Amino acid sequence: MVQHGLKKVKTIIANVHDSVDYINQSDSRLQKFTELVQQFNLKERRLVLECKTRWNSIYEMLACAIKFKKVFARLAQEDHRYTYCPSEEDWAKTEKLIEILAVFNDTTNIISGFEYPTSNLFLAEIYRIKVLLDKNFKSSDAFVKGLVENMKERFDKYWGECNFLMAIGSVLDPRLKMKAVEITFRKMFPSEVFRDNIHKVKDTLYELYKEYVTMYSPKGQSDKDESSSSASVRSSVRSNTPGLSELLRAVRSEDTIESRKSEIDDYLDEGCYVP
Repeated sequence: MVQHGLKKVKTIIANVHDSVDYINQSDSRLQKFTELVQQFNLKERRLVLECKTRWNSIYEMLACAIKFKKVFARLAQEDHRYTYCPSEEDWAKTEKLIEILAVFNDTTNIISGFEYPTSNLFLAEIYRIKVLLDKNFKSSDAFVKGLVENMKERFDKYWGECNFLMAIGSVLDPRLKMKAVEITFRKMFPSEVFRDNIHKVKDTLYELYKEYVTMYSPKGQSDKDESSSSASVRSSVRSNTPGLSELLRAVRSEDTIESRKSEIDDYLDEGCYVP
């Protein structure tokens, strides 16, 4: 999505890239650049050049370079071979670009797993991007609107269908539960389908729960309890018939399984946990 949007601003990015590259290619230019940085009393000291294999390194390069825009302008006045200096208008556009890319950068770092996140975080990050795109798509600034137009088109294409893994990961966060899905889906999907997607998530959650109940029901423990219970019944009421014992087992089964609400119902019926 980002790469698609950056095609709109490739000239601006190229000027910043060439500026950084021009300075880093020569020790004398780098020394001159450092002297100018000191004259402007800037805390930052070094430039960052993007890595071709990581899109978010473009964000890092731009976010770093914009701190030196006064230095670049002074260098252009003193070094006539330096012809890549971005204009004031380009710097203004770069600043807006950085604000948008910052959200994508955060999301990339979270989902790519640098800090071993769990899936309950993912839906919130995708929702954050959707809010960002919708907000800037309505911007009166033609540059900003044009930048996010392609991104929004790609987002709607990629997220046209519900991602159950992200949704259920959020529901299983006790701070969010179904509220996470209800809030995010209302924003992410058209009005005619978002409720259907909410029901699909809930149905899938129940299906998964039933599957786990089947897989991990404590059969051995039930047999042990039943044997213990049967022994107790035999010792206290010797007159129990096989038919009555069978009926008692059926009553216990009905009482402990079907008449009780499932853990999913208990979990969803409780309010969200507020830490």
